[in-house]
Amino acid sequence: MESEEMGIFAVWVILCIITGVGIGQFIPAFPALLNRLQYAQVSPRWRCSYGS
Repeated sequence: MESEEMGIFAVWVILCIITGVGIGQFIPAFPALLNRLQYAQVSPRWRCSYGS
């Protein structure tokens, strides 16, 4: 990757982290919803068409 692409990627990752923390702090029902999707202390596997 070129350095400009890495910079854009780094900004994207930081924004995603900030968004995730914000959702957890200001919308506490969302993490609770995700916890209800767990089965036997593991997250569900979502079928993805990528690579198949």
